[in-house]
Amino acid sequence: MSQFNRDKFMKQGPYQVTPTPFPGEGIFGGNTSFAESAQSFGGNFVDYNIVTQTVDKLKGDHYTDNIAYAREQAREQEEELVGPKPLYDPFTDPKIQSLPDQFRKYGAGVESEREALAFMKTVNHYETVKKNRMRSGGASVLGMVMGELISPANIYGLKVAQSTKELAKIVGAVSAEELAQHALQPERTTFDSALNVGIIGGFNAAMLGHKKIKEMVLTRAVPDYSGYVERVVMQHFDDTIDNFKQSNTASEAEVVPDLNEAIQVQKKREVSSVNDELPMEEGELPDFQFIEEADPKLKNVDQRANPDDTIAPAWWLDKIPDGPVKRALLKGSSYGKSIMTDLVEHPFVQLKNLGENPAATQAGVDRLNAINWQAPMVDTMQQTEQLYLRYRQRVSDSSATTMTGQVVRDLRGTGDAIGFDEFLEEVGKTKGNRGARTDIQEIVESAALWHEKVYKPMGEAAKKSGMFSQNLQRARSSKLAELKEARRAGTPETVKAIRAELDDIAKQIDEADNIDLNPNFLNRIYKKDTIRSRRQEFTNILINRGGRSQEEASGIVDAILGQTARHADADIDGPVIEMGKVGRAASLKERSLDDIDDIDFGDFLEHNIFATGKYYTSRVGPDIELTRKFGSIDMHDQLKAISDAHDLRIKNAAPHEVDKFKAMKEQELDDIRVVRDRIRGTYGLPDNPDSYTNRGMRIAKMMNATTMLTGAISAIPDMARLVMYDGMTRSFGTAFDALTKNMDTLKMAKGEAQLAGEALDMYLSMRAALFTDLSDAMSSTSQFERIAGKVTQQFFNVSLMNPWNVGVKTMASLITGSRILEESIKWASPLRNSAGVPVKYGEVVSSFNGNRIAASYNPKTKEITMDLEKLRESYDRKGWTQPRNGVTPLPEKQFKTFEDFRDFVIEHELAHTDFRPNKGESIPQYEDRINQIALKRVGHRGKASAEFEQSKLAQSGIDANMAGRISAQFEQYGMREGRVMIAQTKKWKDRGAAQAYSAALGKDINTIIVTPGAGDLPSSMSGGLEKFDIAKGRKAKRVAKVESGEELNRWEKIEDTFMGPQVAQMLFQFKSFGVAATQRILVPGLQRPDKNFLIGAAGLVGLGVMVDHIRDGQLGSKRPKTSSQRLKAGIDRSGMLGWFGDANGALETLSDGRFGIGPMMGDHGYKRSKLSKLGAVAGPSVSQGKNIARLLYGLSDGSMGKRDAYYARSTMPMNRVFWADGIFDFTQSAIGPK
Repeated sequence: MSQFNRDKFMKQGPYQVTPTPFPGEGIFGGNTSFAESAQSFGGNFVDYNIVTQTVDKLKGDHYTDNIAYAREQAREQEEELVGPKPLYDPFTDPKIQSLPDQFRKYGAGVESEREALAFMKTVNHYETVKKNRMRSGGASVLGMVMGELISPANIYGLKVAQSTKELAKIVGAVSAEELAQHALQPERTTFDSALNVGIIGGFNAAMLGHKKIKEMVLTRAVPDYSGYVERVVMQHFDDTIDNFKQSNTASEAEVVPDLNEAIQVQKKREVSSVNDELPMEEGELPDFQFIEEADPKLKNVDQRANPDDTIAPAWWLDKIPDGPVKRALLKGSSYGKSIMTDLVEHPFVQLKNLGENPAATQAGVDRLNAINWQAPMVDTMQQTEQLYLRYRQRVSDSSATTMTGQVVRDLRGTGDAIGFDEFLEEVGKTKGNRGARTDIQEIVESAALWHEKVYKPMGEAAKKSGMFSQNLQRARSSKLAELKEARRAGTPETVKAIRAELDDIAKQIDEADNIDLNPNFLNRIYKKDTIRSRRQEFTNILINRGGRSQEEASGIVDAILGQTARHADADIDGPVIEMGKVGRAASLKERSLDDIDDIDFGDFLEHNIFATGKYYTSRVGPDIELTRKFGSIDMHDQLKAISDAHDLRIKNAAPHEVDKFKAMKEQELDDIRVVRDRIRGTYGLPDNPDSYTNRGMRIAKMMNATTMLTGAISAIPDMARLVMYDGMTRSFGTAFDALTKNMDTLKMAKGEAQLAGEALDMYLSMRAALFTDLSDAMSSTSQFERIAGKVTQQFFNVSLMNPWNVGVKTMASLITGSRILEESIKWASPLRNSAGVPVKYGEVVSSFNGNRIAASYNPKTKEITMDLEKLRESYDRKGWTQPRNGVTPLPEKQFKTFEDFRDFVIEHELAHTDFRPNKGESIPQYEDRINQIALKRVGHRGKASAEFEQSKLAQSGIDANMAGRISAQFEQYGMREGRVMIAQTKKWKDRGAAQAYSAALGKDINTIIVTPGAGDLPSSMSGGLEKFDIAKGRKAKRVAKVESGEELNRWEKIEDTFMGPQVAQMLFQFKSFGVAATQRILVPGLQRPDKNFLIGAAGLVGLGVMVDHIRDGQLGSKRPKTSSQRLKAGIDRSGMLGWFGDANGALETLSDGRFGIGPMMGDHGYKRSKLSKLGAVAGPSVSQGKNIARLLYGLSDGSMGKRDAYYARSTMPMNRVFWADGIFDFTQSAIGPK
């Protein structure tokens, strides 16, 4: 392809970037420039015209030459850098497997991963260029058509054939040209050639036929062609059969390398002709083994073309841009919408999720991080706890089986054993080689566990994804651009110098991508409070151990303590945050203090393995998933593609629309960056997080949480969400079966939720921290903040908030997980082989021994035959309890009625058509597996999958094809107990299906049990008031002033603090639930309103009323409430109205009860104080400050009054927790006046 640029092909990342039009506007209204249209026309003409292709081939400019050149260069580089060729199989390399089918077959000659990468990138570049041409619409299509038609054979073929002989010549000429085209175009398919030959040949045949018919009509003579037609048809049939046999022979030749295996295949076919018979008959089973593959062959459903990622209507709530995801899905470009969908998990229904054959919403980076990294990390924490309990049992003879029990026992002391915190410290030291303690085996095992399950997998994943060489790859792309310019206008010496630099960069890339991982690596977290108190000692370490000068050491210390701004090249090991820039997680960066051993820093480093492991996972995990999905952490290619598409729109816009389109561009890019940084955990972090102002605000937020929250009682309305999402019958029926038939299913459902990255609150406090805006405060590094963070974590445990979240998410996993599996089975049913298998009734004779039997499946005729009389006999004698030899009996009470048994037998025989035996699997083993599959299928036969349920699965990331894969895995490895279905994904062999199921389950759990996501909240809630358009200009001026070296004046510093993230988080504390409820309850409910939504809404309000009544009783409220007041309180506590309820509350407070829902319902309220009004706007910290101020004022006279006791109680942690209310009533009365 003449447009191909050899110097640019390496810029293409694994996630191919193709700017696409905005929905319904062509390429921004069809305003593509004439030059672009001409270029697209010319490019396609050249690529599809045999004359121009031949010329290019002779000149060496054909795109296949460029591919060969790239592969040759990579091969030479491999030989130079690596030496002899290592053992390498191209057909196991995912880079080869990811190529389009038409190119993949040419991967056989690839000799190394480097060559495979070059091959992949050149092919992807070629494919991308072709797709980009399609932006011009008609011009590109016209170029393709004209290129095909204007060729010697086609021009010759356009003349009308005058005879059958001439027709044969035309077809022969076109066919010969098609053979030449195949040599020039590897991607050209047989269908393409057949279509071209068919069009030309068909046109001439039709014209020739028209001539013959005309002659026939004029002469009234009808020639007899019946014999000729019969011969042609039979010859075509024979040719088809021969071709089929040849293709089978070819495929078998690939799979069967020798004659012995070919004989086994023939035996397999002979054995397969024996009928699959019900194993519950008298006599013995045939003694042979099948050797077919067990995976079912499902019909593939074509994916919907050009799925629309736009958010579905929600009674105008979809039009409110109250979050970055909703705004992007509503107003963004088509490509931007698809990127946002791939980036983050969201609860919204998209247009592509609706209608027939809905397209699935892909799992977001945040969900993949939770599944792949957070869940294994928490599992490692749990195993570490078990190792500590084993240690205590060995050393202290402790009988505790849980950490809670051990903590209670340790209140009396630990004796000769070390405490749990010290145990974790020693594990960290052992893992990081910071003074390993090898005398305690459990410590050594724990350190090895963290390496094998957390650090090593993440390091290998980062290495494999190319994260270590990302900056070098960017440098290489820049140098390639310089090389291109030097070739055009530079001197040979310049070209040579740039080539030398490229060679050096290539070697660095190779070293970075093949770096040996240090098994003793432990990420560094500096104890900043220790450094502050012993600054000189730490500085001396840098000077004496690291060879730094006094000035350099002082600068490093300032950077670590956050007293100077953090930049990408800072000599620290902390998160990299710079205006508009994104750096790799610090845990992956080459630390410039690596010349100093960890052990030299001593207690200046955090050694607790839980602290370091959680920090490492939260920082590195998202970066790995971003790189895997988008090719880089900062999503550079995707953001550039979106920017380019907008620039094109701006270029062709009318003058009065330019500013509007520029604002739309900046907003879309900002929304994607905000969501990306929230996933990474870097959004909303202040420039100097360790300043006293910011530390004070974080502590104030933790104090608000521990003194103002009521605990689990406020979350009781969560139970109604189960009904709202999955319906009354399914919710209560599934829960009832779990509680009455097998309580172990609850534990198994919890395990599935944790594999999906949910129900981890006892270790991460995820939901509670998000609701209280404490996600940053819980990971503080100063000693006081660490203590406050531990107190807050324990508050969430003791107030039962964390246990409640784990419990209710477990129930959601049980109920919605069963629904996902059941609906997947229904959706997949028409795709199975068994979908078209008829069930006939009549006498059945065994093909093995000639006896009359109850049922069998004939694989030759693909029919199931049942003898109801014999089946009744088998039921009466409970044949399932005494099956033929080797088959495992089923429980005696498995089938309550004959109909149940009949349905099981039908499903048993149908399962034979979908699941053939594994290689080496005996008939008894096979029949056991079929029995379990049939038991899971019973009750679903004949029940079609509703479009509504298909849409819900698609919204969760499951399409028809994935539903088939999930159902096949569940039927083989899952468990069913009545209505309860447990996936048991750890056993699944199809890991792609396992991840899709876990992602869907996790997403649904987070939607049902409202948990704020990275895309739910407005940018200003965690990013600061400076995110508002009116403040952006002033922020830009302050940044420019600092970058120019000027110092901000006092008012600018105050403004910078007030407009920053921490103040916004203080103002909006406790408001996250309202916003998240809007996005996860109200909007999705109005997108698909049904009876479940209405019943669930009523349940939410009803439970809210119940909670309000309980709290009034606990607080001793003496003011009776009317029905309307109680109803309004129930609505407020339910969260049903989302942030509209919070806005209404503020309106009623500010208006002294004159406006709002309350006055409309007859509750006119009362006059509020100025401080109450300020608190309605400025957040809970104002209310808490008011309590402290009044307490201090009351105590100023030296006595404790009744009101003083009340205010004192209000400042105590846990004073509002529902179960501790009596304790604090007693405390308040005890400290008050007698």
